[in-house]
Amino acid sequence: MNRILFSAEEWSAGEVLRLGGARARHVREVLRAEPGAVLKLGLLNGPRMRGRVLGWEGETVVLALEAGEVPPRPPVDVLLALPRPKVLRRLLPQLVAMGVGRLYLTNAARVERNYFDTHVLSEAALREACVEGLTQAGDTLLPEIRVVRALRPFVEDELGGLTAGMGRVLFHPQAAGEGWPPSQG
Repeated sequence: MNRILFSAEEWSAGEVLRLGGARARHVREVLRAEPGAVLKLGLLNGPRMRGRVLGWEGETVVLALEAGEVPPRPPVDVLLALPRPKVLRRLLPQLVAMGVGRLYLTNAARVERNYFDTHVLSEAALREACVEGLTQAGDTLLPEIRVVRALRPFVEDELGGLTAGMGRVLFHPQAAGEGWPPSQG
């Protein structure tokens, strides 16, 4: 973890922060933080922070927080044909760690309909995968994720407005010899 994240429900401004579970184990076993150590923390969808270890209450670490600034939303948006659920589960943290601000998961010719029914697209599963990526990137802002079931209307009606004034890059898996890359003349 490059930054330990916590939610607004876990902390009231002005109070100490108490973290348990995997995050506390990380502080104790990986970081080996003793009282007085300063850690990188972040309020999910809020500011990056620093936390000073005050001590331990059993398996819970107690931290005093110093607020920082809210980072800007990453300027990279990705429109992605929905991959198999197993691949999506592995891909999401990597996309978030690379700095994706908005992610559009869409239907395409080879996307199977049942992919849209996977539990990986549940709010809880998406959030968990995104938090994993944010902790590695040291960021705090969750990307906006939107599932788009109809690609053509999205591209025709919305995409132009979302990307006005920005550069666009198309990555296509079509193999050479099948008309890709386009001939230059």
